[in-house]
Amino acid sequence: MNVDNYTGGYEATKHLIGLGHTRIAHVSGPELFLSVRERRRGFEAAMAEAGLTPLAVAGAEFNIRSGFDVAKAWLRSGTVPTAVFAGEDGLALGVMDAFRDEGYRIPRDISIVGYDDQVFAADIHPRLTTVRQPMEQMGQQAVRLLLRLIDGSLKRNMSVCLKPELIVRESTSPYSPAP
Repeated sequence: MNVDNYTGGYEATKHLIGLGHTRIAHVSGPELFLSVRERRRGFEAAMAEAGLTPLAVAGAEFNIRSGFDVAKAWLRSGTVPTAVFAGEDGLALGVMDAFRDEGYRIPRDISIVGYDDQVFAADIHPRLTTVRQPMEQMGQQAVRLLLRLIDGSLKRNMSVCLKPELIVRESTSPYSPAP
């Protein structure tokens, strides 16, 4: 069973592009995970389709501190995106903290999208726009497959790919150049 991470990355990035952002950066998790590579591939495809080049792409560990450190490094180098697609909600939270620490307002100065719709995503301020994995559907499919294995009706390997859902909240807004 799998989630279409490519589509999740693509839709998150298309959302930011649709809001008028062109200086978009991406921070992802460890490359060893297929989900990380697929989310980044979706990001890159949406950017290319729009005729845009990613402002920055960085890999990190899946945690808040890594997102914070990556964003601080971008800021130190003068690489200031108007939007960031973070491949995981903890990374997104770290990016938000780093930009706020430097006086940026979210989403007025920078829009941020996470991935996973973790429990805290709807509780932080501003609430995080994120890509929700269909956990309930994943559980239901797993039970169905297990029952078919038990009763012998599953004769061969079966692959199920579920679609993620973009959840738009307050951490993204239309791009407006600084006055």
